[in-house]
Amino acid sequence: FRSTDVPRRLVLRWNGSSWSIVTTPLPTGTTQSIFFNVSCGSATSCAFVGYGVISGAQTQVLLRWNASTWSIPTTPTPSGATVTALLGVSCPPASACTAVGIAVVAGSARRMVSRGDLGAWSAVATPVPPGTSTSNFLGSSCTTTTTCTFVGSNSIASLTYPLVVRTT
Repeated sequence: FRSTDVPRRLVLRWNGSSWSIVTTPLPTGTTQSIFFNVSCGSATSCAFVGYGVISGAQTQVLLRWNASTWSIPTTPTPSGATVTALLGVSCPPASACTAVGIAVVAGSARRMVSRGDLGAWSAVATPVPPGTSTSNFLGSSCTTTTTCTFVGSNSIASLTYPLVVRTT
């Protein structure tokens, strides 16, 4: 990047013979945006996750596409979060997704997990090892709507450890 570059999302679609650039919407007021991950539960249903800068704050962004229209579902934000980003998403059936990421609360990184469909999304609690000072989830893979594995890292006593959490 040059110092004058502004991060912008890029979505490409392959139709079997050529690539095309896909125009995507974003929440009103977004000045910068990046997508980190995409999951398509079918040929006609995808979820894209990342972040956007909205009113000067870095905020998680999730987009859903159903082969004809885009939607921007509202995802839960942890109370007191000053920075959020969704970094991974998995949609084993097209209608249900799990997104993971990071939120900065009181200067400390905290992991986020949200589950949803084409409309409503809700926060999901995951276990936190004792003594954890910071934590994040960077990716997710789900085989069903309730069985997922998340990967990331945990910091305990100034040391960083890999983290794997499996839900069932």
